[in-house]
Amino acid sequence: TGVWRGDNYGANWTRIYASPSATNAETVGYLRTHPSDLKVLFISDTNGVHRITNANTATQDAATVTKISGTIANTGAMTLGANNTIFFTTKPTSSSRPTVYRGNYSDTQPNWTDIGSDYVKAYAIRVITMAASPNGTLYLSTNNNSTAVLDGAY
Repeated sequence: TGVWRGDNYGANWTRIYASPSATNAETVGYLRTHPSDLKVLFISDTNGVHRITNANTATQDAATVTKISGTIANTGAMTLGANNTIFFTTKPTSSSRPTVYRGNYSDTQPNWTDIGSDYVKAYAIRVITMAASPNGTLYLSTNNNSTAVLDGAY
């Protein structure tokens, strides 16, 4: 498990990042590419949100990786929005409710703002995927076949 890059139209594959939580059966990773710099990837997994800055040239397990979520872990779905905005969720656990965080991905270490709605926190939903619209609305698809909408997410 981890992040793999295909070369020669998929003829050769190189694992550029081995997820530290690769043995965790609950690990599901989320990946987003920078909108204008394809060598930059953002990854969200159980250990947090990370930025890879050399995805196009990294050799075997040697990507330049920086954890940008600080002490926030158990992260889940992630998306990028307008104005260099990154959003990610945390997964519910037996001791914590899920929420949604917003930050600026161009910052070396973003300041994270908890923007999770009462609905997200109260019902302990697990967000499977998310999308941000240019007008500031964040759409969260959940594990109970519903969609939560957060207006004014920017």
